[in-house]
Amino acid sequence: MSTYKLEKIIEEFENKCVEWNNKYDNLFFVFNNDLKKLKKEDVKYILIGDNPGNIEADKKKYLVGPAGISARIFFERYFVNNFTKEILVLNKTPIYTNVTDGLKKIDELILQETQKYIVLVITMLYKLLKKPVIISGFAGCHKPKGGFLNEKSKNENAVGKFFFSELKKNDFGTGNMDLFIIKHFSRMSIFDDFTIKIYDDYVKNINYNILEAIGKQYREELFS
Repeated sequence: MSTYKLEKIIEEFENKCVEWNNKYDNLFFVFNNDLKKLKKEDVKYILIGDNPGNIEADKKKYLVGPAGISARIFFERYFVNNFTKEILVLNKTPIYTNVTDGLKKIDELILQETQKYIVLVITMLYKLLKKPVIISGFAGCHKPKGGFLNEKSKNENAVGKFFFSELKKNDFGTGNMDLFIIKHFSRMSIFDDFTIKIYDDYVKNINYNILEAIGKQYREELFS
């Protein structure tokens, strides 16, 4: 896989989705067509969701369902002017399921094959673009009652565990790279950790990036 041009990395990812669709004809691998519209100089963040759902599969775009709308509103409020142009969106896997929990029914080796590839793509994009990576969602990798990760999850079926273990292998576990892990935007879970009012007060009054602070905390505890 090329490490030189954004367009080449995206093209190879699209080709990989075609390859998987031909190889595993009982599954649907969704490529994000918005990736082909991006310009390297415009990208400010790399955002990683879970996997494509019904609306994403229909539109061939990522983060366009209810959770995606919440993410777009949030990022355009605080971080970017145009979500589609300035946020490079990937998922932990391009495998379509009706709900994320449906990934537990997918052949583990196929799921891990896609997650390993996506981590490689993320790593190359980070090295090329030198922009922060924000991972949205870590279902099954935290305590059921939520909050910070004070104990390790015993849920061996958590579909995200392999993804995060691969990230850690690819230098993202060192703390030297701009990687932030946050709760998912579905059901507004991200606002378990702060409210819009709190966020507004932090941003306006003390210029403190609370999302970055929370993202570092989750990263350190997930990778400890």
